Amino acid sequence: MRNTVPSPFEAELLDLLRVAGGPVKRADLAMLLGKTERSIRSTVARLIRKGIPVISLGGGFQVDYDPAHRAAAARSLRAAAFSLLKRAANLAGTTAHVQAKQMTLELRAA
Repeated sequence: MRNTVPSPFEAELLDLLRVAGGPVKRADLAMLLGKTERSIRSTVARLIRKGIPVISLGGGFQVDYDPAHRAAAARSLRAAAFSLLKRAANLAGTTAHVQAKQMTLELRAA
């Protein structure tokens, strides 16, 4: 079973996001917490893997339990993923066929 309890640093980051009450940019979090932006990004990724709803809709990170906001963030991530997959296929000289409902990728020779 994976550990879902936030580490002390993860808890500190979560507290800061909750107190802010809105989006906080990665650079601001790094400055306030004395960490690198890369460290902030990896910490947020760990929190998400632990099931904590940290989302970003372009204005920074925030903890958000609103289903509509979480759905919007999920749509944005899916769109970005599809775009990246298509770019990768183009670079590889293949075409990408993405089925959104099944989240599968099929590469076909161009």
